[in-house]
Amino acid sequence: MRKLFSIVTLFTLSISLSGCGLMEDAFKAGVIFALILAAIIGLIIWLARIVGKTISKKYDLTWDEDEITRENSV
Repeated sequence: MRKLFSIVTLFTLSISLSGCGLMEDAFKAGVIFALILAAIIGLIIWLARIVGKTISKKYDLTWDEDEITRENSV
């Protein structure tokens, strides 16, 4: 809740500070660009997590006790 409140407050202040038409259009373009960029980065992170989970399920990436002792004895 605290995180959301600060984001909404900063967004409201940013919107209220853009006065003239040129600044308003530039601000809107910047906000739209930032939202698109955030969506792309979020999608990349989401897909990386899915791929990571799939790889860890397909290949056994855990270390068993016998594997650890076998590597230490070599």
